[in-house]
Order: sequence, then C-alpha cells, then structure tokens
Amino acid sequence: MGVNNPNFPNEVKSETSAIQYLGAVVNAQRLGLYNNLTGSPTITAAQMVGGAAAVAGGTTATATTDTAANIITRMGVVAPGATTGSTSSFRLINDNSGVLTLAGGVGVTIVGTDVNKIAAGSNRGYVITITGASTVTLTAM
Repeated sequence: MGVNNPNFPNEVKSETSAIQYLGAVVNAQRLGLYNNLTGSPTITAAQMVGGAAAVAGGTTATATTDTAANIITRMGVVAPGATTGSTSSFRLINDNSGVLTLAGGVGVTIVGTDVNKIAAGSNRGYVITITGASTVTLTAM
C-alpha cells in the first residue's frame, strides 16, 4: 500500500495497517489532537494522550515525551478516574528524511527492542499505560 500509494507511509503494507493508521489519524484530527511538530520536539501530554504527532523539518531527530506525571494528569482529564492499568493511544509519524528516535521523559519507559526508532516516511502506534503513581509505559502496537 504505502510503497505504491503516496498517501500512506511506506510501512503501511496491508489493509489492516491502513485501517489502523487512518483510524488513529482521523480520531486525532476529530479531537483536535493531530499535531505537526518540527526539529527535536518535546511532545506534550496534551498532544500525546489520544493524539497523533507528525515530526518534520530535518534529517534525523529525537522527540522526547512529556513526563509521566503530566501524562497521568492528562489521562485523568480525558478519562476521569484513570489509575494504574488505564490506557490511551498515541501515534508518532516520521516526516523527516532520516530516523526519528522517541525518548521517554522522566518516569516514561518505552517497552520493546528498537520500537523507539521510526524510519523515514513511517509511523508507529503506542499504547500508553499507567503503571504507577508517577510512571507510564509506551508499548508499540
């Protein structure tokens, strides 16, 4: 799909991944949570929780998440009563010409091997999970 269709990132190679990608982007836009960022940004909790962010304007870059405390607070605003075990989603889109690295802010752990590296023209979805009073994990979907 993505290789043959310029409207999808190269990693979108099946109907299932196309539906997941479109669902995340449409939902983020519907909620006003689709963000275009440049450079090596810090992605705020408001941009992350239920949202999508596209990073552009360079070759390689590192995007850093907000702190776990801010993410947990935002999850509580979006879903009152959010506590340990509560989840949300986040999609990161790499519109740079090189690899985009996602780094966790204070209290944020990115789970998996190389799931924090996103190739140029690709995207990755994450599940945000509250794991403690001041900790969250991001697990690749």
